[in-house]
Amino acid sequence: TGNGVRLFAEADGQIFADITFNSITNNQGTGILAEERKNDPTDLASVAGDWVGNTISNNSGFGVNVLAEHGTFAALNIGMDGVDGDGRSLGNVIDSNGLDGIQIGGNDQTALGGAGGIVSIVNNMITGNGTAGTANDNNGIDINTPGVIEISIIHNNPISVNAGDGM
Repeated sequence: TGNGVRLFAEADGQIFADITFNSITNNQGTGILAEERKNDPTDLASVAGDWVGNTISNNSGFGVNVLAEHGTFAALNIGMDGVDGDGRSLGNVIDSNGLDGIQIGGNDQTALGGAGGIVSIVNNMITGNGTAGTANDNNGIDINTPGVIEISIIHNNPISVNAGDGM
């Protein structure tokens, strides 16, 4: 409970959600949570979109936690290079969250779900995360998936002062 944004794809649901230029702060759960429920191995539940320009900070849980299958019908972009027409950075600030700054996958995924797709993590400031985490949940970026994942790119992310590994 208490997540800033929760996306939930079920069965053949495919969610394309652009999350842009928001302040997602001080939630009791995760800043952005993407989940799925598959009832059959042929289900196509997936999440994609451009998540850019957000401030995701001081959430008790993860900054961004992608447990859903992602990037299978379109890419999931967490931050992008450059600026918009108003000169605002397309990167995210992911700071001072209780658990990982960004987690892709997780230990609780079932055999029916959680396979990865295409994801890019670009131009994000990922700092000071993991202060409430355990040894497994206190990193800047944590890629932890039982499925196949294609990381198209991870670059231009200052990752510092996280309680655990930077990545």
